[in-house]
Amino acid sequence: MQQPNPYRPPQVDQGTQAVAVPGAFTVLDWIGVVVTALAVLAICLVSINARVFESMFRDMGAESLPLLTRLAVRPWFGLLLATPAAAMIAVALKYHRRFSLAHRRALVVVAFALALIAGAVVLVGLYQPIFSIAGNIRSS
Repeated sequence: MQQPNPYRPPQVDQGTQAVAVPGAFTVLDWIGVVVTALAVLAICLVSINARVFESMFRDMGAESLPLLTRLAVRPWFGLLLATPAAAMIAVALKYHRRFSLAHRRALVVVAFALALIAGAVVLVGLYQPIFSIAGNIRSS
């Protein structure tokens, strides 16, 4: 019996080996797509339910709400901010044959960054009255 050469990889039957499709997303790419989609969904859900915050802020004593807060409690604002990220994910998935893998990965990364920025803007908008109320308490 012949000893295997330690410097050569073992021979694998081509019928049992998984063949990667060139240009297909890897698992890490799909994780990025899912995380970005969940971030877009979270922004949309917060924006749809943010109307409750406006009455809560008024009950806490905030007479006039800052501009960013007034925008953040509108249902269309979060949807408007989340739309570019959602569109980039849709383009990366729909037109996978037109764009190279590098371009599609770039779309996913930019969509993720836009979703994070949009989420931060909505969150800061919702927290601004709380910060101003806390500032008034501290100065008293």
